[in-house]
Amino acid sequence: MKKLTSSKRLYPENIFVSPGLAIKRMIGLRQKHGDTKALTDGKFKREREMWIAGVFLLAMARITRKEYWLRTVEEAPTPDIITINLSPTANGSLAEFQNVEIFEYESHFQGDMVDAIRSKLSKKSYPDNYALLCYFHGRTGEVLKPHEISNEISKLSPKLSQIWIMGSIRSENPHTYTVTQLFPERIYHNFDYKAALNETSQKELIRARRDLTKKTLSVDFEDLGKVLLPLP
Repeated sequence: MKKLTSSKRLYPENIFVSPGLAIKRMIGLRQKHGDTKALTDGKFKREREMWIAGVFLLAMARITRKEYWLRTVEEAPTPDIITINLSPTANGSLAEFQNVEIFEYESHFQGDMVDAIRSKLSKKSYPDNYALLCYFHGRTGEVLKPHEISNEISKLSPKLSQIWIMGSIRSENPHTYTVTQLFPERIYHNFDYKAALNETSQKELIRARRDLTKKTLSVDFEDLGKVLLPLP
């Protein structure tokens, strides 16, 4: 089995993983290091972001009826994640990719979700080809009203292309998540991400044959099949 990584980089720049593989890697990380370390240690921040993006993209696949892959960005401070979906053409595949910044809205933040998003937007000037994904958790008892939050966010006149929130909702099924687009328009989707994971059959690893230097680009992708991508 071929090993993709090098001593310098855990995630090669041109390798994209499926949402399912990103989720499975986080499960493996928790089994290897324990929940506390896997979920809190700063050195596993990329794997947590990949898990968040993986769950999000399973929802996006249901919303758009497209398949998505992702990669974490080690070669630059931003974005956190690059996502990609492919449409077949006569000359290969048309690649549409999205830069995604991820942040967590959790129990330690003093303020509401609008405050959290406002704070995130104020810290950096994001280009208009970036999306912001807020993963909320640990806010026991807090009631989120997406319509009101969306209205408040619109008043901020964000420069990003999209703003989404995602988190678990109260349900007998702990794998039931909600994904909501707050900006530029409202989109709601509730789903069982574990069931979605079990239903997917997409390729787990693909490699780009050309660099992605434009928003859309005709590229050729290689299915890597079964290869070794070690856990940190």
